[in-house]
Amino acid sequence: MAHTCAICGAEINMLQSQKLADGNYICRKTCQKKGMKKYFSFMHASLDEVNAHIAQVENGTKIFNDLFVPKLKASKKQRPVQFGGDIYVLEDLGLMALAKAEYKHFIFGKYYPQACVFRLGDLVGYSPEKIDKLPDGTSADASKKYIHFVFRNTDGLCDFYYDYNTPKKLSDYFNKLFGIQKTLGNIGNTWKNQINAAKAMAAGVKAATSGAENAKEKAMEAANSLDVAVYGDRTELNRRAAVALQPYM
Repeated sequence: MAHTCAICGAEINMLQSQKLADGNYICRKTCQKKGMKKYFSFMHASLDEVNAHIAQVENGTKIFNDLFVPKLKASKKQRPVQFGGDIYVLEDLGLMALAKAEYKHFIFGKYYPQACVFRLGDLVGYSPEKIDKLPDGTSADASKKYIHFVFRNTDGLCDFYYDYNTPKKLSDYFNKLFGIQKTLGNIGNTWKNQINAAKAMAAGVKAATSGAENAKEKAMEAANSLDVAVYGDRTELNRRAAVALQPYM
């Protein structure tokens, strides 16, 4: 049975097509290859989500090659922090990247044809999880540990599973970066943040129900306080990312 690719319009048969969650089909030869099949689940995505991911990869690849690649060749202090082969973090720019490396000739001529770049301030999940299936439908390797990365305010690929065998090293790094204290020795600071967040939330609810003029400001203050208590203060990271990404907006 023939189908038409919902992106490029090519006529495709069953073997050449990828069916999406909303019933649309796209071609495997061209359009599916524009996305990161290893991390993005096409079978569970709608056409809008696929288009958003393809745009994300196109823009992310340019950003990665412009901002990350030059620093890969810089001094050790300037290089991105790397976890495994595909995750790169630039704290000074407030950015994280998922980038796929390829070689033109065996192990020579390394380049990066695909990448997704995320704002570090949007990272809200980086926990190890057990999974049975990878996004491309193949079985997960039972001998590997997978980190579930989750990003808010992100179109396209906003969560993915990444195999990394030392999850504590990774979580400790991000907890420290975000100022999230989870040890018993620092529980007082965490509790203080949560108490302040609860007070701010109560003030926001009271202002909203009483029709106070500053209800919107109080509600925003409450949301920000709760955010900091749970996820750490991302203000400076968000500022750095905004500056770095401005030319690409």
